[in-house]
Amino acid sequence: MKKRIFFLKCLYEGDVQGVGFRYKAFQFAQTFPVKGFIKNMPDGRVQLEVEGESTDVLAFKKALDQAMTSHIQHTTVENTWRTASFASFDIAH
Repeated sequence: MKKRIFFLKCLYEGDVQGVGFRYKAFQFAQTFPVKGFIKNMPDGRVQLEVEGESTDVLAFKKALDQAMTSHIQHTTVENTWRTASFASFDIAH
């Protein structure tokens, strides 16, 4: 049986596109042992999906939220435990 890991999905709303949000997430992902992706949505939101050990995922999200706090108006968050499905962290297009 494969190991289950923590998975977090966030939808960020506000002034989150065109301000380096995805690039900042990518930079932070290089310093935390997390995998997943971040992408711009057609409706102006930014979607983040990230997985790893729960402490790492939550620390990654906290760092990103603090760095981009002036651009975030609202965040919808879902989390669960699941089998790992990402090989790396990428900026999706």
